[in-house]
Amino acid sequence: MLRKFILALSLVPTLLFGQTKPIDITASDWLSLIDNQHYSESWDSAGGLFRSQISKDEWAEAVGAARTKLGNLESRSVVTTKPVKSLPNIPDGEYVVVQYQTIFSGKKSTETLTLSKNKTGWVVIGYFIN
Repeated sequence: MLRKFILALSLVPTLLFGQTKPIDITASDWLSLIDNQHYSESWDSAGGLFRSQISKDEWAEAVGAARTKLGNLESRSVVTTKPVKSLPNIPDGEYVVVQYQTIFSGKKSTETLTLSKNKTGWVVIGYFIN
């Protein structure tokens, strides 16, 4: 009986506070959707702010065209991860901006992914390629 009580007690923090994916896993999972041409799924898993700025069909068409033009992904590495409290034109909150050095078909690019923390964890709210 005592063992069951201790086991139940040990689960309380997980049940109360939940477990959210770390930022790097969330970012990597989301980029993997893009890399594998699952553009509509990437839109579905993005945050509400992202989805309010572009329709699913517009997103799929735009990112598909951009990624096709860039060519094959050869490598991607994190350059910076910067926590911020405010970003232009959106309410203050808990954000992280992650920049990657990415090589597509032999050409260097910079990908910037912006994530926001919500009640369930981290979600992507912005994606840019330079």
